[in-house]
Amino acid sequence: MAAITETPNELTDSLHTATPVEIIRLLRQCDGQMFHGYRHHPAICESFTDLETAARHVAACLDSPTDSKVILTGSGTSGRMAFLIARQFNRVATSLGLPSLFRYCCAGGDVALFASREAPEDDWQRGATVVEEMAQGCRKVVVLGITCGLSAPFVGGQLQLALDHPEVYTPILLGFNTVDQARNNAIEGCNWTFKDVVTRMQAQEALILNPAVGPEAVTGSTRMKGGSATKMLLELIMLKAFAVHQKQPFKLSAALSEYQLASAATYSAIPALAQVVTMAHRALQDNGHIYYIGDDIYGIEALIDASECPPTYNAKYGDVRAYLHQGFGTLDNVEGDLSAGGDPDLQLSATALLAEGLSPNDLVVFVGATMDELEHPLAVQVLAMANETGTPTAQVLVQGEDVTVSASQLPAVDVHVAVPTGNVVPTSYLCELTMKLVLNAVSTGAYVRLGKVMNNRMIDLQVSNNKLFFRAIGIVETFSKASTPIARTALLRAIHQADVVDEQDTMAISAHIAQAATSASAGVRVVPTAILLASKPDCSFAKVQEVLQLHSGVAHALTVI
Repeated sequence: MAAITETPNELTDSLHTATPVEIIRLLRQCDGQMFHGYRHHPAICESFTDLETAARHVAACLDSPTDSKVILTGSGTSGRMAFLIARQFNRVATSLGLPSLFRYCCAGGDVALFASREAPEDDWQRGATVVEEMAQGCRKVVVLGITCGLSAPFVGGQLQLALDHPEVYTPILLGFNTVDQARNNAIEGCNWTFKDVVTRMQAQEALILNPAVGPEAVTGSTRMKGGSATKMLLELIMLKAFAVHQKQPFKLSAALSEYQLASAATYSAIPALAQVVTMAHRALQDNGHIYYIGDDIYGIEALIDASECPPTYNAKYGDVRAYLHQGFGTLDNVEGDLSAGGDPDLQLSATALLAEGLSPNDLVVFVGATMDELEHPLAVQVLAMANETGTPTAQVLVQGEDVTVSASQLPAVDVHVAVPTGNVVPTSYLCELTMKLVLNAVSTGAYVRLGKVMNNRMIDLQVSNNKLFFRAIGIVETFSKASTPIARTALLRAIHQADVVDEQDTMAISAHIAQAATSASAGVRVVPTAILLASKPDCSFAKVQEVLQLHSGVAHALTVI
């Protein structure tokens, strides 16, 4: 049986035919599974005992902060959530006179926080080395490894290190599959699988947090519910830990209820949000761009949403970008300002967009918590430029329901979400969840409407790491109705742009992944190409490229090849 995170969600089986309003309603239903649970599996509300245990481990570090650390680590979205939470709770710690004892670790380093870097997920050795370096001189270290599918070798290596040295490390695993669904594929360069790590954790009675939040609306896209649930659970652990440290009450059930209300509030503005989805789709369809403009945490969430579009939908560079009013000055990332190297992915200041310019085919979305943010001088300059060039604009305002909204001088398309005030959870945390859900809805809805999804499967993903290599084979099988060997051969033909792959078949998977990046850079749509090759094995690679040039939609291409 397929892992939960890789299972198509029955709620969204016809997602590809949905209107923008229907897409958002389907996302609402899927998000509800975070709180209601999925089928017969344990839900978040059944995990309070384990959450309290995790909180006590963190509280022990808070009680002895000078020789302790809490390391939050993951790959892709999981690593980005680790960054957000470490940043957030270091600020809480310093406000209480404690040192900044929270550390984040994202596979690929700080570049991977805001740009698509998926291959480092497979580097288990680097993962272990980074944690070892962070733990130098510490007596107690909590290693909280996040991997939604219980699959990332990067995290596996870190947990192995922690299990090897229980006198220093306390390993905790966070994910959303059952333990028997942990990935059992071979990992290059070592003699264990992630399933072995999970088995070892169980044998050593290490803590595994794995409530079921249900399959993603777009199959396997754990940037959505997986990322949202990760944020909630980490905040619940940390809030409880600080309460334990300060000997104050904190009720997890009440806190979870407040997150549920915030999630529901997200979908109070469906008509306006659907308008933004329509505008975003039109921008991509017309070879324009979606630009987010924001500051502080909302701007960072926009950066994260934009960075996740290339691996999920094989988005072209710049299709979705985010800019901050103060660029890297906003972030508090360990490696500091990375913009000096000239990497266009890392030009994060809104001044870069002003220099680049806009076109009528673009869309600018301003995000903020207050009108002051939305009317920041740089935002106003971008709006003025948009008005001059005829660029469509929209704004997303997410704030507590007790905040008075003043008249806006910004765009007419206005998504305003009033989030119920938190009594247990800070309202700002609840608003952050809502903003994440809104941004995910905009980018997901736009790419669904663009034809990047069939049924509810991403069919144009980048084959950029081991997990995505095997996911791609499964997608090819599904839509070509071919056997696994034929699907794998077709994928290799697409990756290597070849009709015969006898020699390439013996290569390591990492070599196929590297070649997939080269082929994608050359304009090859690897997974769509593989689907057509698997459905018609006698067809040449060149012929399939001709068909996809004439019929970009895979469903249509399958009928004419």
